[in-house]
Amino acid sequence: MLFFKNTDPSGRLPEGLARNEIPFVLRAPEGATCGSKIGGKPDVPADFVWPEFECEIYDGVRARLPLSFLCQIRLEEAAPFDRDGLLPKKGLLSFFYELSSHRGGYDPTDRGCFRVFYFEDAESLAPADPPEGAKELKEYGLSFSSGESYPAHEELCFRSDMRCDWDTYHAMLASKGYAPECARHKLLGYANVFQGEILSVCARNAESPAGGAQKTPGGDPSNWILLFQMASIRDGDFRLLFGDDGNLYFYIRKEDLQNKRFDKAWFVLQSY
Repeated sequence: MLFFKNTDPSGRLPEGLARNEIPFVLRAPEGATCGSKIGGKPDVPADFVWPEFECEIYDGVRARLPLSFLCQIRLEEAAPFDRDGLLPKKGLLSFFYELSSHRGGYDPTDRGCFRVFYFEDAESLAPADPPEGAKELKEYGLSFSSGESYPAHEELCFRSDMRCDWDTYHAMLASKGYAPECARHKLLGYANVFQGEILSVCARNAESPAGGAQKTPGGDPSNWILLFQMASIRDGDFRLLFGDDGNLYFYIRKEDLQNKRFDKAWFVLQSY
């Protein structure tokens, strides 16, 4: 685990704690094939098999439910804002989630209710209609920027050996002009959490036996980094709510990100 020493008697934040993040805001869709967007139809290969999640829907009755397409990121569009070069430089990153079962990622049996796909050759992709039962979300284009991110107090113990209470830590953040906002979309950086730290949840559940409810201790939580955070959306008559106006968080180990093993990501849902 990598620690940052807090040896400054003034109580300032340790050097190197901040991370670059790539926040983005929603805008009107442009309709361009393989562009970054939330909602609409995903751009996928010709042999794409739409993902499904098998789960109990009521009283022991099981069904296979199609995942809904959430978002795709054209990595060439995000690359200018990726100061640390963590993401692939080209291709398309796509996120899917099964909306009706309201799984939260806190149990290994939630594996399969979400999927992350990476398509390196974006030029070969074409839009696909969702199958029956998959909700097609309202489409938005995305506008990226670059920002600075600090860990939530709940995750500070995994990122630093600095120990202080919540008020002291947030006073330090405020002194740097940093005011975390929970309801926001972004890539990388640190998660804006509602209900405590997520790192140990990912480590425990992602490494538990597939399809089994038995949790394992998991690996080192500090190996996990935020890949994508998606906030709930309220826009006129359109509602996409994760719990009570919460967020979806997709995490990945840094080595899996380097190796483009997006199939090894894990997700968590949190809300107020």
